[in-house]
Amino acid sequence: MKILSANLDGFRAREVVVEVDLASGLYRFSIVGLPDQAVEEARERVSAAVRASGAKPPERHNRRITINLAPANMKKHGAWFDVPIALAFLIASKQLDPKEEHGTVLAVGELGLNGTLRPVSGVLAAAALAKNLDATLLVPRENLAEAMLLSGLWILAAENLSEAVKALETGEGIIQGTGAAMPGEGDAADFDFGFIRGQ
Repeated sequence: MKILSANLDGFRAREVVVEVDLASGLYRFSIVGLPDQAVEEARERVSAAVRASGAKPPERHNRRITINLAPANMKKHGAWFDVPIALAFLIASKQLDPKEEHGTVLAVGELGLNGTLRPVSGVLAAAALAKNLDATLLVPRENLAEAMLLSGLWILAAENLSEAVKALETGEGIIQGTGAAMPGEGDAADFDFGFIRGQ
């Protein structure tokens, strides 16, 4: 399964491919592809979250682990990449065997040290990109209402990393966007200029 993420650029989200290489050698965990400080710090959040989810964390593999965020010439920023990096690592280390029918998954979300998926801003832009790429969107549960605003998009929402792994392995919990705010969510369709980065 291909794991994608997205990078906010003004109103739009741009596709980022998350690649993982596990090579023989002493343990090292590096992220390449023009990451900013928040992306670099994903190493610590991902390691702790994977451990909290009950899986074998990167430092226990005694491998040189390289995370590549492509394209390399685009500056990557923010904590959007925590969840896709964790999922891509779990797949590469054979700790996650996702259902083939998911095809491509575009994931965004910040990880807490206890494995919680924390919400991020700009999910509507990521949802539009996922729909354009015919990908399933995986988001923190608190971002579900925003993702649902795009009709026809397949969405997986999770509270924590363990739940996200289970959803990808079983296909349980996948829903389709309705194009309307979820009941009880207030006026989620209101545009928030805080969703725009770099303006």
